[in-house]
Amino acid sequence: MHPPLSLIPEFLFRNEREGIPNGNLRVRDQLILAIAYSFCFFLLLPINALADSNNNELNTALKKAKQLELFKQPTWLRLLHFNPDWKKKSASEILTPLFFLSYNQSFAQSTQYISPKAELEATLRGVFQAVGKNPNLHPQCRFPARFFWLQQQLNLDKNKLPRLKCERLEKWSKFSSLDSVSFVLVGGYFGNPASTFGHLLVKLNNSEYKSSSGNLLDQTVNYGAQVPENETIPVYIVKGLLGGYVSRFRDKVFYKQDRVYSRQELRDMWEYELNLSAEQQRFLVYHLWEVMGMESTYYFLKKNCAYRVAELLELVTGKTLKPNYQPWYLPISLFQTLTDLEQSYYIKKITYLPSNQRKLSHQFEQLQADEATLVKQLIKQKNALNQQQLKKFSTERQAKIIEVMLAYYEYKLIDNDQGKSIINSLNKRKNQLLLLRLQLPIIEQKQKTPALKAIPSPASGSKPRLFSIGLAHQKTGKFIKLGFSAVHYDLLTQSYGILENAELKVFDLNLKGSSNQKLSLDSFNLLSIQKLNTNSSEFLQQNDLSWRIKVGIKARNNHCTNCNGFYLSAGIGKAWKVSSQLESYLMLDGSYHGKQDDLLITPNIGLILNHSNKLKSTLELGLITNTKNGQKDKKIKWQSRYSFSKNKALRFSYQKDNNKFSVSYYYHW
Repeated sequence: MHPPLSLIPEFLFRNEREGIPNGNLRVRDQLILAIAYSFCFFLLLPINALADSNNNELNTALKKAKQLELFKQPTWLRLLHFNPDWKKKSASEILTPLFFLSYNQSFAQSTQYISPKAELEATLRGVFQAVGKNPNLHPQCRFPARFFWLQQQLNLDKNKLPRLKCERLEKWSKFSSLDSVSFVLVGGYFGNPASTFGHLLVKLNNSEYKSSSGNLLDQTVNYGAQVPENETIPVYIVKGLLGGYVSRFRDKVFYKQDRVYSRQELRDMWEYELNLSAEQQRFLVYHLWEVMGMESTYYFLKKNCAYRVAELLELVTGKTLKPNYQPWYLPISLFQTLTDLEQSYYIKKITYLPSNQRKLSHQFEQLQADEATLVKQLIKQKNALNQQQLKKFSTERQAKIIEVMLAYYEYKLIDNDQGKSIINSLNKRKNQLLLLRLQLPIIEQKQKTPALKAIPSPASGSKPRLFSIGLAHQKTGKFIKLGFSAVHYDLLTQSYGILENAELKVFDLNLKGSSNQKLSLDSFNLLSIQKLNTNSSEFLQQNDLSWRIKVGIKARNNHCTNCNGFYLSAGIGKAWKVSSQLESYLMLDGSYHGKQDDLLITPNIGLILNHSNKLKSTLELGLITNTKNGQKDKKIKWQSRYSFSKNKALRFSYQKDNNKFSVSYYYHW
């Protein structure tokens, strides 16, 4: 090997510049040249030896990886986001070229041509390459999960690998104080079609923030579609279903997520702390770092936040969490699978994180009657609280009233859609309250405030998929009923959180048949959503309406045969919680049936009776008016559910218009 140019004596270049051939050097110069070459040779011996050693180690690693066929291993395929079954040829779902060291734009215009085998070789060569000016760009720092796994599989000698410090990775992950990893289930939000099924976050719990911020400074990772501003709802739904958006993992501190979900959208959350070993935690966080910002195609029903987060846990546990052939996957399904997996082994703890609205309502409920009256009066009249109004209360009670009012103004100021004058007025009253509170001493509460009762996670209720079988009797005779549903939650389903007092059905198919008639379509609900808002609060000045919408195929009415057609129904109304066991609602429905071009208007009154945890009933009475011919028909619909478990139940129903009575067995899975 020749010495580098910087070590060759300058006089050699001088000789060439002066036209003196090096072969005609003076004896003195030849002697100096011999010494210089000898010096350079011995100086470079360690470097050459290290380079040869690294090459030998790399060649050994490449040979061993080939012998073990590591490129076919499920973990390696998952790291690259291929199908983990090597026999099923697939392309990576990552669209970003930067995710692949073997990507070559000269021969491939898409990442679909990436080979797991070529990427394994490129990764091994990369982790052995010399460290450049920016160590954070070295493959060991860019792809720490791949490096971590390859070290384990090939038993790589750390002393023969380049030594470097990945400062950006360490700063982001905070491994020195990483306490645990959580998956956070965000309750469904009926104000956005994509959020109806709920949402999911990954949270990196840091011991450094436990006491100081209540973990609000923890790092969280979110997977969501990149939707242009002002996208219309119909376009959003169609593109979301057909893969018209790309999505990626993005990170934010938890308090920013809390502000959006808990404070603005008023959604409850449930944090599932995972029972992972330190090695599994590190592996999961390493891979999160690798995929951060990398794009993939977003599908609303399946390849959504739940699907991508399930992939993370499958990577570190080797367990199957998501079905391969099912065309849908809900956030709630991942948590239910976690609960069932090895008797909840991977769940260390579940923590309820109430929405800001729920916390404020609980705070108001702790007020005494005269305190609550004053607070409601101030809110209704939009007046500022003054010292004169507080005189009749003790110092402790004054502080309690002020703190509830401050919490109320914080709650109202979250709403960004209010006018500037309203915001200024709220801020003015809030500042006046702060001055009043500063005039009072620090209060030591004599009695401990009752804790807000935790609401069970929606994942602790019935599973979303449904199969049902039953018998029915009506005027025309007896028949058998069969039902299949991709997602089935209604007013009788055992459900919690946002799904309580709600209906959510997707691809809900109902068939019927008899000894005289082949199996035929009874009804098909493409989508059915209903939300009864029974938590209206005078204190929060809520006037939340209840609503429902259905679209699908069904018979025009129960008196006709062969009259199935497209239908669309929508309703709006009010709901009330009468007692802990009884709820009621009024609903005005309008429905259109395409078969006869009928438009029906139906005012309804409904009751929901919770007899016990096992027994629940609904009753709906209405008057159906056909606007086309003025014909009227009474509506009576009664249903009861008796549960054997959260996923198994008997259903009884009766409809007056055709005197149809049925009994069915419901199995959620």
